[in-house]
Amino acid sequence: MRLLGPPAGYRHPRWGLGAPPDGRRLTRAAELEQEAAAASDPAESAAIMIRLVLWCADAEPSRAVVLGPQTIRQAEHLGDPALLARARYADAVARIFGLKDLIGPYRELRELGRRFDAFGLPADAAWCELMAGVALEYLGDPGGATVRLERALAEFRRIGHQGGEARCLNTLGYGESMLGRLPEALARFRRAAELAQAAGCPGTYTLARMNGAEAASELGRIAAAEGRPEEARVLFGQADAEYLYLEGLLERLGHRHLQPLAPAYRASTLLQLGRHDDALEACDRALRFAAASDSQEAQASARCYAGEVHLALGAPQRARELLVDALAAYERWGLHNETARVLRGLVQANEAVGDIAQAYAVHKRLLATELALRDANAQRENEVIAARLEAARRAEDDTGEQLRPAELVKRNDQLEAERRALERLAHTDPLTGLANRRHFDAQLSRLAVRAELSRRRLGLVLLDIDRFKDVNDRLSHLTGDTLLCRVAALLAGFGQDGALAARVGGEEFALLLPDTTSAKAAEVAEQVRAAVEALRLDDIEPGLRVTLSAGVAVAGAGEYADGLQAAADGALYRAKRNGRNQVRTASQPTATTR
Repeated sequence: MRLLGPPAGYRHPRWGLGAPPDGRRLTRAAELEQEAAAASDPAESAAIMIRLVLWCADAEPSRAVVLGPQTIRQAEHLGDPALLARARYADAVARIFGLKDLIGPYRELRELGRRFDAFGLPADAAWCELMAGVALEYLGDPGGATVRLERALAEFRRIGHQGGEARCLNTLGYGESMLGRLPEALARFRRAAELAQAAGCPGTYTLARMNGAEAASELGRIAAAEGRPEEARVLFGQADAEYLYLEGLLERLGHRHLQPLAPAYRASTLLQLGRHDDALEACDRALRFAAASDSQEAQASARCYAGEVHLALGAPQRARELLVDALAAYERWGLHNETARVLRGLVQANEAVGDIAQAYAVHKRLLATELALRDANAQRENEVIAARLEAARRAEDDTGEQLRPAELVKRNDQLEAERRALERLAHTDPLTGLANRRHFDAQLSRLAVRAELSRRRLGLVLLDIDRFKDVNDRLSHLTGDTLLCRVAALLAGFGQDGALAARVGGEEFALLLPDTTSAKAAEVAEQVRAAVEALRLDDIEPGLRVTLSAGVAVAGAGEYADGLQAAADGALYRAKRNGRNQVRTASQPTATTR
């Protein structure tokens, strides 16, 4: 998969990237302000101010919120209904991105879409449909968002509007990436950037390229985990080149929202490439840009990525400070992906500074967040499939046409393939191929109930690779992911005869053992520990050896198993504190009154 290369010498005349006569560069916002001030026609000046509001909605959302009402008043004085509708559209977009105000703008966009249809302005109506879809995405309705975005995309293509098509593809690509469909997402981002460049839309162009670089970097991590290190290096190198190019472009444009993110994301990629000094320098730039930005999202992301880099490079106290700041913002906005990422870092940072109690507390929050994240992703997939099917049925009803049998077979095959993909997504950890956290939790609940009803014992073994962070720090995250896959392959051999092997955290695994005893569960844990200690990993890194610690807990016959996981977790932490590379068994979980 190839990302777009930087357009050699490319300067679109409407982007404001050239140098004015005095040699100083104008940002995009400053260029639009000058155009508006120089316009002799008040209607032309108002139209340029609308473009300024829409640019700032992407680049400086808080400024867009201020400019939106001013532009509406300017349009009202001119008495042009279409111009006023466009000003109201720009203000609604500014409120979505600048204030996360969603319900009001969503309703206004629907009404404005109908008004633009009445004016005979299909492109404007399609933009309203697109941004209504964005509002639905923020409101937690990905199915409705997808349907509206695809309607807008079809309309933009019908009328040949490249800028609108580019924005639709970028937003749909975001949805694909949320579901882990990175090659599909990358294809959409790539096409969006091409169209945005051709249409002279710098906001969509930079956003699509940024998203494409993120997708390439994530594909690099997957390639590394699947034992394709050379492909991983190529992908990381492409992502690094993209971020470096985007840093310069965003600075020239004055895009204050994305400007801190390019060096922040680049720092993470540089870490994967083993360029530690460059990664620290990129972190410093990201934090400086974030401090000058009024975007809380950009500030949180810069701190998150800088925290990860400092953690990997042996500065856990500084990492903890940065990650705590990022966590407060992400939790306030309900961003599960970002929250889980920060919590993983905080577990490691607290362990590294010796605050085991806080590490344990954060670990509990991480487990709950990851479960919520997996549920949200599975629900998203269901809602998108259902919404697309309902839209297809509605279209058939509206036209009165029935699909031919061959088309029906094809549609059903597609839905069945999507259902199977959903099942894999819901049950499998993409890195190791073991059961994921969501499936583990579901099976734990099911087996616990079965154990209670049958008055049989249920065992749980939690296993954690010792000093896994050191492997990442010394050898790279590529090596760490390869090691995780090797341990997972070994552990899969123990997930037989009704047992379940799962990856439940970054370097943490679990074995569910139905109908067992404490002694048998401890024996299995010891077998796993010994097998990992005996692993020969010279093909990964000469001289590499690893160990793991294990915590064992068993719910007695007829006892409630509510405390089983907490008991095993506590035993695991005792094994860690007492020297690692050992198995510890918990006392019986306390029965819960119901």
